[in-house]
Amino acid sequence: TNPAHYWRLGNIYVAQAKWDDAVINYQKAIDLKVDYYGAYIGLANAYEQTQKNDQAVVLYEKLINNKQTNPEILYNYGRLLYNRNIKGDRDTAQQIWLAVIQAQPNYSNALYSLGLWNETHGDKNAALQYYYRVRDLNPTNQDILKKIQSLTGVSTSESAATTSSEIKNKK
Repeated sequence: TNPAHYWRLGNIYVAQAKWDDAVINYQKAIDLKVDYYGAYIGLANAYEQTQKNDQAVVLYEKLINNKQTNPEILYNYGRLLYNRNIKGDRDTAQQIWLAVIQAQPNYSNALYSLGLWNETHGDKNAALQYYYRVRDLNPTNQDILKKIQSLTGVSTSESAATTSSEIKNKK
């Protein structure tokens, strides 16, 4: 009768990549405790891993409809929508990520995702502003330095020396 036991079993099955067993246990946890948000997140992850993204989106929508405003939940909901990429998903993801950084301005994953969104929409300057903010928060992250270099053509050492305020001045 304890939903935490089923949630833990679900986590164990996830670690073993036994997705069907994980789904069953997360669902049992939810059946026992309708507002067991950890089980919803675990279940959504299991669905995503098995390419059942529509079912994962439905679970995140339930969390959002239950007033879940945790930045990580919102970020992952946006990430899932962005990756699903059906009509309107990416624009909705952008709005979600903007809300995340409004609540938590230094949320690197949302900043990076907004950079990616702007890059795919052809706004290189806006993308760079977000990427520079991520770089400022994570100055030793080689991946973000390479991302900036790919857009600017500037070496990673020069890119590391450029501040996010300098990119605004170049506009």
